[in-house]
Parts: sequence; structure tokens; C-alpha cells
Amino acid sequence: MKKYIKVMFFILIPILILCSCIDINNTNNEDVNNMEKPLFPFQNIDSKWGYMDIEGNIVIKPQYESASFFKDNKAVVTIESIFSYKYGYINKNGDIVVPIIYDWAAPYSDGLYFVRKKKNPQANHSGETWIYMTDNNEIVLQLTDKDFYLVWPGNAGLSYVAKDAAPGSWGCIDITGNYIIEPQYSGLGNLSDGLMWFRNVGGRDSYFGFINKENEIVIPEMYEAPGNFSEGIVKCPPCQDIFLKN
Repeated sequence: MKKYIKVMFFILIPILILCSCIDINNTNNEDVNNMEKPLFPFQNIDSKWGYMDIEGNIVIKPQYESASFFKDNKAVVTIESIFSYKYGYINKNGDIVVPIIYDWAAPYSDGLYFVRKKKNPQANHSGETWIYMTDNNEIVLQLTDKDFYLVWPGNAGLSYVAKDAAPGSWGCIDITGNYIIEPQYSGLGNLSDGLMWFRNVGGRDSYFGFINKENEIVIPEMYEAPGNFSEGIVKCPPCQDIFLKN
């Protein structure tokens, strides 16, 4: 049976190396338990997705149309619906922790689920609702297409929102729904080490720069693709230039 299973084996070797380098004495019990049970999505000959452990044992039987990697013991899975796919979340025991009834779901992040529901699954940007929920499925923030044209989940409790479809409509809100950056950019995203990339309207619109949460430009637009900061260093294509944040 195993010979028919398609697995992303290229991920297994790096994980084995990583696990061998971790100092167990410097981790808590929860971390150790998570390391002892990494699960990997796989697809069987019937094109259904499930999860196996690092030894190739099936832990969650194939039953989903797609399956993401686990993050903090949560994974996004999909099932087939009449017009499209429905999204929800499961844990490593295979328990459904968020019902598989939504039209899209983002990876679990910062202790919150983010889902999107549409009145008409076949329509774009019509009758949409975006919801942040806690582990208890309590709604923290709910937005509709009357609030925004588009909502995209970020990290650190931030979301990137477009007020309408026009250029320069992107801004950033916090988990209470309040703006921290008013709509003015043609694109925003990926807060990392206190900075997020931006694209301006007009001028060098195809280039990216970096601002902080106070909307101050730290690095002007000069990159053809966005990158992320880590420990004060950013590496951006195409030239892989490295800048130190002052």
C-alpha cells in the first residue's frame, strides 16, 4: 500500500536534521511532544489527502481534497462541495476544531483562526464575510464587504485591507478593526522585525520598499519583489542585496 502513496519526501531529511540538532533539555514538555509527533500530508491513489508520521504510518486516513502542514497543532483541510471546496481546521488527532463549512481559511496564526464565507461561492468579492476566531470558536473580529473590498490576514494581530478596487486603497488594521495605517498604498504585507513591505501609487509602482507600523518609510522603493526582515537583515530579489536596519 505504501508504494502507492505520494509523499513530499524532500521535507523529511531537513526535519530529521533539525530534530537531531535540538537540545531537549532546553525545551518544555509541549515542545517535546510536538517534536515526537510531526505529521506530514500525503495523497493516496484516489487523490485524497491524509497525514502520516515520520515513519510512514498513517495517522489520519486520506479523506480530504487538500491538506496543509500543521502549525501549532492546527491544519487547514478541504472537502468537496457542490460549487467549490469548503475549508476548516483539524488537530493532530484528526478532530475537527473548526467546522469545514467556509469558503477559504488561512493557516492558524497568533492563536487565531481566519476564515472567509461567501453568500455566493461562485461570485468574486460579493457578499463576503471575514472572521477571526479563538480556539473556542469565539468571534474576535467580523468584517463584511460593506466594510472592505478585500481583507488579507497578516501576523502579529494585523490584517491588510483594501477599501475598494482602486489603486491606493490598501491599509492595515489591528485585531479590533481600527486602522493603524490608513488606505493609501497599492499593496502592503508581511510584517517582520517591525517592518512591512509596501508599494506606492504612481511613480515606481512596480517596486517595493519598507515602512514601520507608524507608516514611516525606512527603506524607499527599490526592489522588484518584497522580502522579509530577520534580526535586522533583509534580503530581496532579484540581486539578493542585504540591508541592515538602522
